[in-house]
Amino acid sequence: MNLQEAPRQDNWNLSSVKVKRAGDCVEFKSKYMIMDGNESYEIPKDGKYPIVPHGDLIDALQGLKNRLASDYGYTLFDAIVKSDKFQASPEQLKHSQILLQEFMKKIHVVGYAYSGKNRRAIKVIGEFEGKAIVSAILSFDNSDYGDSLEEACSRIDTEVYEYLFLGKKAQYDLMFGSDEVFEDE
Repeated sequence: MNLQEAPRQDNWNLSSVKVKRAGDCVEFKSKYMIMDGNESYEIPKDGKYPIVPHGDLIDALQGLKNRLASDYGYTLFDAIVKSDKFQASPEQLKHSQILLQEFMKKIHVVGYAYSGKNRRAIKVIGEFEGKAIVSAILSFDNSDYGDSLEEACSRIDTEVYEYLFLGKKAQYDLMFGSDEVFEDE
């Protein structure tokens, strides 16, 4: 898509995004509104965009890692050990933190999809040791994490918009000018 076809960002809504495992393609679903006099129309736009995404998009997706890890219980052990009832020794606290870090290294967030008509919830899509994992529906209205989750999704939406419509590419492409299209192997 060239720049003149870009919808205004406030008229564009991302439905889902997923970065392919090799990191060489972004799959997305979105809709944008156009006005024709007093009528408005939703135009679906989806597909695969075969250019390596900018690192900011990958980093923004990884911002959802803690929510996905928590939803799968990977952070529960650390929370129990840190609780006052457990009365962990400094050595136990240290090992608990090491274990949590090892779990977190194995989790990779690849995308998310909005859920519901009002876009007030998402499902996070990820991988753990190469196996697909998907969170339960996570609501922005949850008082424990809703605000930070909504902020993370807003950042990702902006990164996807800049990638799709404003040409924000991976650093390699910026340095070497590659517009090469990657093929699935």
